[in-house]
Amino acid sequence: MELRESLPVRLDTEHGLLIAFGQFAQQHGLVSRLMQVPIDQKTRTFTPQTKLLEFLVGTLAGIEYLRDLNDAPHPAAKDHLVAEAWGQAAWAHYGNVSRTLDICDASTV
Repeated sequence: MELRESLPVRLDTEHGLLIAFGQFAQQHGLVSRLMQVPIDQKTRTFTPQTKLLEFLVGTLAGIEYLRDLNDAPHPAAKDHLVAEAWGQAAWAHYGNVSRTLDICDASTV
């Protein structure tokens, strides 16, 4: 058995169930299908679809307000293990998620 030479700084999480949900969603094609949802917004750092996915993750995490994505006591958006489980490098700020949700229309749904 070979050990990794460099481990991530943090290997613990407060969001174990979100990691399981993310791996399940990837295995069953949900993440790749959500990445195909038509959203008329340009991409800067994060695609609009990534922000839609982040909203789903927040909903599964039980957020009450969008700002809880980043400002909750244990914010899911700042947990790199959660992002990785959902196939993302990182998450956007909740303000950007809000702007994306604002432009979603019937074709998005």
